[in-house]
Amino acid sequence: MEKVPVCVAYSTKAGKTEEFPWGPALEEAEPVLVYLPGWQKDIGACRNFADLPAEARDYVEYLEKAVGCPITYISVGPSREQYLIKE
Repeated sequence: MEKVPVCVAYSTKAGKTEEFPWGPALEEAEPVLVYLPGWQKDIGACRNFADLPAEARDYVEYLEKAVGCPITYISVGPSREQYLIKE
């Protein structure tokens, strides 16, 4: 994946908001996106955070800062066993 879109806000008739719009405002809302660098490596076999490509680690750290809490479990594929624990 070349780049990863991250929704950081929504644009509505009332203006820009970081809160998820609901009701009629949701129908007209447009996402405001930032793009983070993506990665090409298959991460399905990664079991340690350090094994992830730098761009994937940066993505997780960006999300942690954006939501204000640590991310512990990270899915790296569609199978139940494909996850890692960030310590």
